Amino acid sequence: MLPTPWAALLRGQFYAAPPYEPCVRKPIRSPLYFEARFRIRGKVLQSCMCPHCEQEGELYLRVARAPGESWAYDPKDPQTFVDIIAFDPKGSYFQVKPGDWVDADIVCFGYMKRVRATRIEIESNILSSGSRKIGRASLDEGRLTVDFAVFKASLTATSEEEMTKVLKSQRIRDGSFLETDCSVDVEVKAINRQSIGQARRGSRRIN
Repeated sequence: MLPTPWAALLRGQFYAAPPYEPCVRKPIRSPLYFEARFRIRGKVLQSCMCPHCEQEGELYLRVARAPGESWAYDPKDPQTFVDIIAFDPKGSYFQVKPGDWVDADIVCFGYMKRVRATRIEIESNILSSGSRKIGRASLDEGRLTVDFAVFKASLTATSEEEMTKVLKSQRIRDGSFLETDCSVDVEVKAINRQSIGQARRGSRRIN
């Protein structure tokens, strides 16, 4: 006897598949909270106003994968860049347009937890609020640093003993991988209408 879907098709009937219920990820919560700020120079791909409140907006930027080493990237090679979708609390999305280069601070903040992984990874090559980012931990004299490639998150405790206690409770050691779904904000400092290879003259500071 043919399975129900195939039997229905052979009879010329339509078969309605059962409704699909997507798996909703639970937000990450743990004792490991961090806030990391780093400077980028990136290209504006899109700027968007929130259609619900019209009081907030987002910027869609493209930056070099290692912004601390070089600002340049190859748009044809995804291995050289990372896209950033960041909440813009100061309204810079009104002032920029696609193609502009901006100097900006990216602020990432949220919780981390230990996860089974084998490499550093940013989900879909997009750094955005709610997306998964996986980093590698390193320990040095009571300080925990997690390298997410694009940025590093650091945690300190009141004493080395206190940090050891926290790490033990979370089963974290040197070389462990941690995951975060941190929020991502952007604070634009200057807008440059020229290409990255041209001189900096013509850039406009944002107060």
